[in-house]
Amino acid sequence: MENSIDYINHVNIVKDLNLYTTVRENQKPYEERFEEVYQKAKDADVTLDTAKDFLNTLSKTEQIALKRFNSLADMFNVDSLSNEGAYNLFVHSYEKYDWNEDGVTETATAKNLMNIPQDMDDTTKKAWVKTLNSMGDDISAIGIVTMSLNDEYNKRQIAQHLSKMSESEIAKMQEGATFDINQFMQDTLSKEYAPEIITILDILDKIDNIINPSNAGYSSPEIIESAQHLKEEFLKAYGEVELELENGKLGTHQAFEIKQDVIDKENEEKEEPLAVAIETTKNSELTTEEIIEKYRAMPGQGGILDIDAYKQDLALKFAKHEPYFQAQYEHYEKYQDIFTPMYSNYTTEKANAIGRDLHAQFPDFRDIKHKAYYGGTEENMKVFENMLFDYQAYNKYLREKHNLDMDGGAYSKEATKAYNFAVYEGLESGLSIGEATDKANAVASMFGGNEANAFSMMLFNGLPEDIEAETKITEEEIDYDKQINLSDYGFEHNFWSDAYTDTYGKDATGVKSRIMYDIKLYSFLLENETIVDKKLGELQERAYETENGKDWYDWRNEDGKFNEEFKSSFESKYDNAIYAKEIYDKYSTKIFDNTLIDSMDSLVEKSATTKEEV
Repeated sequence: MENSIDYINHVNIVKDLNLYTTVRENQKPYEERFEEVYQKAKDADVTLDTAKDFLNTLSKTEQIALKRFNSLADMFNVDSLSNEGAYNLFVHSYEKYDWNEDGVTETATAKNLMNIPQDMDDTTKKAWVKTLNSMGDDISAIGIVTMSLNDEYNKRQIAQHLSKMSESEIAKMQEGATFDINQFMQDTLSKEYAPEIITILDILDKIDNIINPSNAGYSSPEIIESAQHLKEEFLKAYGEVELELENGKLGTHQAFEIKQDVIDKENEEKEEPLAVAIETTKNSELTTEEIIEKYRAMPGQGGILDIDAYKQDLALKFAKHEPYFQAQYEHYEKYQDIFTPMYSNYTTEKANAIGRDLHAQFPDFRDIKHKAYYGGTEENMKVFENMLFDYQAYNKYLREKHNLDMDGGAYSKEATKAYNFAVYEGLESGLSIGEATDKANAVASMFGGNEANAFSMMLFNGLPEDIEAETKITEEEIDYDKQINLSDYGFEHNFWSDAYTDTYGKDATGVKSRIMYDIKLYSFLLENETIVDKKLGELQERAYETENGKDWYDWRNEDGKFNEEFKSSFESKYDNAIYAKEIYDKYSTKIFDNTLIDSMDSLVEKSATTKEEV
């Protein structure tokens, strides 16, 4: 098999991308046959030059399995394939490669832009993999950035398309163009395809262009919120990767330890205890406007990027939490080089206090945002963007004031611990870090983490004064004209709403009840496909009794796959519930016992009070 240094290095980085390690539902029937072919290729030491010869030795069923596993629309003709298209057919997703360096990766005759570009420096590449894994289902901004990272290829495609047009067509287009089309084609196509190396600054520039579009561009509020989340996760991931690289083979824990030792020594030499205490009380002497000005000038606020300051902040934060990690997680030391636990001391009370303080200082924040995005002028947008920077800065101050500390997926205390325990459980069972975190993400929200997660995502739209009221999902009467009716089997379930999850409560008993309900429901659905099909048929009949119902059903079934897609989620939801039960049964005592984290919180708050008194 191919083993060039650049290729092996690229594969070793991207193989941890969750997207590449997860087998999709439509691939599962062909996974075993694909792996058999892959092993054959390894045993035969197939290379790029011999890939087509190898494909010709496969049986028709093996070739069909490759087609299906790669989700190709048409059956391939081996003789018409390029060496790259042939080789990428029988390797895993993370092993596919743009061997001829033309900007796209060929699999058979299909051409794709990969999620992790090859022409990205290794540090950025590692951070981008971490970032994509941490974003979960929030993929809106990722798609836009991924496309824009291939600007050089896209530009070349446009130039090639234009070159096929007639002179009269070009002349007609030139009338409305703001650039010289012929010069653009000449400049682009006269040189070889040679994209520049993508760095952290390139990605940040792409993300910032979503948050603050240039040239009269527009981003929806949802896309901007997704982009802000992406930027936060990317900076965090990049800081972690750089720390690991700067300290050679040292793990994350050791790197932070070294940083912290340096910081501690500098503090001992420069500051007396009283001076430290006086410094911590300065905020209480400042006006609100001065606080906002102070925090807005900090790295990470107001569009300021300072990687060194960010890394130092990350190191301090990690050192602060490490005693808790060591006491809480028995596998912490074993996996510290590849996994940093998430931390959260979220409470509803802290969230509401921050929301109330922000509303008091910015009572018209939501109105100004709405005006800027819905029919407002460019001046309205500038006013909102400036207020947003102030709002974010004051939020940072308030989080410190109220001792609210959340990172990663931003879950509740219980859900965060469930996530961490689930990651360690996955690693202990032999999963890769990507596979372990993917499984853990799927169960974390089942431990009462939705409120905290929603709070962390609401900043752009304005934080509420009552987070519980804002995030509560009202349980409505089930409309069986738009639902399958399982009431005669003991399930009054609304498949279009998650409101039922709020009915169980957030304590240990409530979480377990919710998990057991999901297991019971989805095991029933999986074991009784005939009943489900019958109920889906009855649903269509009921829907077609009225014009509105028919319109709704036809809209849902526009591609003819309504029944198939409805049933496709049953297995994953059942698997998630089973895994959540395993984590609950093994770790519930620790997950729902907050004595340790609350006592550490109390020490922090007492320390702050003492310093204010001094």
